[in-house]
Amino acid sequence: MSSGDQGAEGGAEKDVEYYYRPGGRRNDGLKAADIVHVLRERVAYLSGGRDRRGGPILTFPSHTHPERLKHEDLRRLMTYLASVPSDEVRDKGFTMILDMRGTKWETVKPVLKALQECFPGNINMAFIIKPEKFWEKQRTSLGSSKYNFETNMISLDSLNKAIEPTQLTREFDGTLEYDHEQWIQLRLMLEEFIWKALDLLDKLGALGEILTNPELPDDLNGAQMVLEEHNQLKKRVTMAPVEQLAMEGHHILQRITGEYCGSGGRRYVISGNADFQSAVPQISQLLDNLQSTKQHLNQLWSVKKMRLEQCFQLRIFEEDVEKMFEWISHNRDLFLVNYTEIGTCHQMAVELESEHCQFATSAENVYVNIERILGMAQRMCDSGHYASNTIRMEGGKLEREWKSLAAALEDRSTVLRMSVVFHKKAEQVIVWQNTCESIKIPSGIEELEDALQQHQTLIETISQTYAEVCGDGKALLDTLQTPVTSSSANSITAKADYSEAAGHVLDVVHEVLAHQRHLEQIWHGKKVKLHQRLGLRLFQQDVKQVIDWLNNHGDVFLKKNTSIGKSLQRAKALQKSHEHFESVARSFCVSAASHTRVFDMDKMADSTDCTECRNDNTITNAEKLLAAADELAQTGECDATEIYSEARELEQRMHQFLSSLQRRRNVLDMTVIFYSHVHELTNWLENLHTELQSTELANSVEGAEQLMAQFNQQRETTVEAAINTVGEGETLLEQLR
Repeated sequence: MSSGDQGAEGGAEKDVEYYYRPGGRRNDGLKAADIVHVLRERVAYLSGGRDRRGGPILTFPSHTHPERLKHEDLRRLMTYLASVPSDEVRDKGFTMILDMRGTKWETVKPVLKALQECFPGNINMAFIIKPEKFWEKQRTSLGSSKYNFETNMISLDSLNKAIEPTQLTREFDGTLEYDHEQWIQLRLMLEEFIWKALDLLDKLGALGEILTNPELPDDLNGAQMVLEEHNQLKKRVTMAPVEQLAMEGHHILQRITGEYCGSGGRRYVISGNADFQSAVPQISQLLDNLQSTKQHLNQLWSVKKMRLEQCFQLRIFEEDVEKMFEWISHNRDLFLVNYTEIGTCHQMAVELESEHCQFATSAENVYVNIERILGMAQRMCDSGHYASNTIRMEGGKLEREWKSLAAALEDRSTVLRMSVVFHKKAEQVIVWQNTCESIKIPSGIEELEDALQQHQTLIETISQTYAEVCGDGKALLDTLQTPVTSSSANSITAKADYSEAAGHVLDVVHEVLAHQRHLEQIWHGKKVKLHQRLGLRLFQQDVKQVIDWLNNHGDVFLKKNTSIGKSLQRAKALQKSHEHFESVARSFCVSAASHTRVFDMDKMADSTDCTECRNDNTITNAEKLLAAADELAQTGECDATEIYSEARELEQRMHQFLSSLQRRRNVLDMTVIFYSHVHELTNWLENLHTELQSTELANSVEGAEQLMAQFNQQRETTVEAAINTVGEGETLLEQLR
């Protein structure tokens, strides 16, 4: 134990010692201690004897000189001795024994006068033991008739007949043991014990009144102070000297009942035991009262402690609840200051959301305290707190207030989250105008194709974002325009006016709509430019490919293949090879023409396929290339002179090539025809020669005439075929020169 604890413990013990210091209760009659000096004069005493009626015997022994006492002391002595017997015994009336043996009338006279004037009890009989001298006897007899109680001058022998000897002390030849000093000491002990016991009961009763006081402090500091004071009272209750006083009481009971033995083992016989016996029930009752009172005080202390602890808990709960109410009220007012603001741009919306998140986080931290308070309230109610109804009511009110604020916080979070998303997407649509208006157009074909793909993705993204902006705007408007009923959980925002915010959202939606339409126009214009630039690059690429093919393949093939063959079979093989080459060559013409058509996006649906192109002649293909060059030149994406020069060069080269190709085709066709006719003419002549060598003649004139006509016809046909074949040969020679 620390020095501080020891000091506190010592202070508590001193407080208990001071509290139980005997005092008070001295105004309830005379006590032996008040007249102990008079008692020790042995002017009168109560031996505990009883007359035959059961009344108490008060003895005035001889040779005690009562005349020496002051009248007041004698009165107080009478008053005290009259109060010693129990009420039941006292009501039967006292029997007085005045021993005049060895004394004079002047000695007894003050006693009788005091009995006449001051004795508070009822005197049944006053036995005056006869004086030893006759004249004294006579005086006594003469003077006793003036008192209001009966007096009887009696001898000692007659006294033993009037009162049982067992009720008389030895000085009256009786057998009743009496020790005056012992009687005084026991009376002092008994009255001291009763006084202490009653005083202690008074003090314990005062503690009981404190412990049963129903008033409870109405604030936390008061509750804490009262609880500390109550804990200090525990010392007064537990350290009440009940056990010490009980030991004194039991010791007195042992003395009265004769169970007490001295150091020598001798059992004490108590003087005046009959009167002391009447105090036994009172002593026992006091002992029982002390024990039960202390036990009851312990119970009261425990009950009061529990109630004070509950009061302390209640005051803590009330203070915590009040703090939470104050926090909610204050922050609710701050919260409602800008509750209807949703921001006019993305940055402002983000700032509002950030501020709100900080506020919501602090609110969540406060909710931890609210949960703790509500949990404490539930535990107090479950433990049977005396103010359970009040606690439930306050806890329910706090929970409703918090839920109201929490619902408003959640609504605010939703609105700001929607506002941030809405403004972000709205500003993206506006920012994309710069992307669409960018005049930077790539030069390479792959870059142009990538740019076109990205450009297409951009419009899809813009369209999707625009749709999302419209959807988010509608959802935000629905949220802003949906009224909150006053009976709902977030009724603190029931009167919130979102008209300004709703108007702003509508303005942004209309602005985004206008930007979206403008973006579509800009996007379409840039798309046309990208397609035109791609068409130019593809046209230039195809022209180059055609010219390169003509230079590297077409012209080389024509220069390399000039032979016409020396036989029909060879000529046909060359003709077939040329037809294959011609189909390949025409595909380049078709490719060039078809590529020029795809550049005009508005005429794509009217473009012809490669089959149609194969049927076109080279002049038509050249015209289409020239028309494509006109369209490309008019876009402004290329130098018109340059594109026209490239187109005409392509046209000239294609015309030259196709002309040479056609000449080669014509020569090969003429060669095949010539060789075919030569072969047919040769076979005809051989057959004719065989026929002319025949010896067969006609058998008649008609037959001869018919043979002659047939011969002439064959001759004319042969001559004509020979002339034609020679002509074909000459024409072929002219083509070959």
